[in-house]
Amino acid sequence: MNKKQISDEQLAAIVKELPKKITKEKLAEIICRLCAIRPLSKEELGHYLRRNPDYLFKRILGDLIAENKLAYLYPNMPKHRKQAYRTPTKTS
Repeated sequence: MNKKQISDEQLAAIVKELPKKITKEKLAEIICRLCAIRPLSKEELGHYLRRNPDYLFKRILGDLIAENKLAYLYPNMPKHRKQAYRTPTKTS
């Protein structure tokens, strides 16, 4: 299946069984896996993970960007209104 063809329902199914209590590290791992499927905004991540988007942004996404585990979809415009997060491409 093409990464662009994955539906919202399929993404929701991936996190359907996500427990209410989860460690920050496990949540970060899940975010990276989801963003490897397709770029997702903090609002989309909040929806799928049933978490506050601002919490995700302040506590998790910023750390993942700093650790180069995630990258901005619009790297030159971090406050872009359609900003989303993706896994960085590997360079050899």
